[in-house]
Amino acid sequence: MMKYLIRGFLLLVLVVGLAACKDDTEQSEFFIRGNAVRFYYIDETGAGLIDPDDPSTWPIPATQLSETPPAVPTDISGTSYCGGLCRIESDDTNGLFYFTTGVYGDYTSDNFTMYVYFKGEADRMDILYDYSLDDPGNWNYYANIAAWRFNDVTIYSESDASEDWGMRVVKVYVCKEEGRTTVTLQK
Repeated sequence: MMKYLIRGFLLLVLVVGLAACKDDTEQSEFFIRGNAVRFYYIDETGAGLIDPDDPSTWPIPATQLSETPPAVPTDISGTSYCGGLCRIESDDTNGLFYFTTGVYGDYTSDNFTMYVYFKGEADRMDILYDYSLDDPGNWNYYANIAAWRFNDVTIYSESDASEDWGMRVVKVYVCKEEGRTTVTLQK
């Protein structure tokens, strides 16, 4: 009888242990997606607000909204900062400097919200993802940007077949004027 009780107890421990195991094949980590979106921060006259020689004018991304804006970046390599996530570049066609950033995501969710701080003021970015297998043999997922919204304005999509977004450069003009932010884009 004792032998059966021990076996039953061991079987119960095995079942509970297996139920508590995590599936290691599940992708539950953050990722960063590249893109072809350029953000031009301008004033009401169309003059650029980003100064490549003054990091205090550089937009700073964050995964959470905070009452205290992130510090001015110090991990600067040329015009690359935030661990290489962001860059400040020059556009010879309009004489303005623009900001580029990778966008965050998490394989456990279809959407991700991040913020970009500019001179202490936060703008909201909502990114909606579609996932597909880029190599079904390896089970690697690819995150398609279904919709990217900047302060509720859709600025980019890879999944809308009715639009010719592709990987063409999308220019987003972020006008900062007297506490207001206006977003317009040029495809």
